[in-house]
Amino acid sequence: SNTGTWTGRTVTVAAGRGSQALLDTAGISIATYGVKGECLAVRLAGQPLRSILFDDAVYLVPKADGRILIGATELPHDETIGVSVAGVTSLLQAAERLYPPIRNAVIEEVWSGVRPQTEFGLPYIGVADSSRRIFIATGHHRHGILLAPATAEVLANTLRLILKEEVR
Repeated sequence: SNTGTWTGRTVTVAAGRGSQALLDTAGISIATYGVKGECLAVRLAGQPLRSILFDDAVYLVPKADGRILIGATELPHDETIGVSVAGVTSLLQAAERLYPPIRNAVIEEVWSGVRPQTEFGLPYIGVADSSRRIFIATGHHRHGILLAPATAEVLANTLRLILKEEVR
């Protein structure tokens, strides 16, 4: 359940774009803004893509179910919902330049999401308020999924150090 009152020895706020609002309730201020990203999934019969392809404009990620994910636009300070024709068009044109067979693909799904970006370009990871044992992991922008294992390791090591110091 995501309602009600929860207690614990420590709290880690890692709620993507929602992290700022959660921290605001604790009186902790961070500087992030939303960056909307539009993506689509396509299926290409007979010509499966076997590895990730990317350049400065687009990435193509093959999935185990045969779909290819194409992403993503970057629209800073845009938190609207929906996917624009211009966004899909630019992604498809860039994808076709990178991998020409994509022109024969069938579009299966389009979506958008808003990712948190920090004002200084690096994520917040670590202690947000040591006296209240509040930790934070947010602001990864488009690299959150790539940095998730390293972020978890940094937070776990930070918690171990703090808890070890408290035992002494």
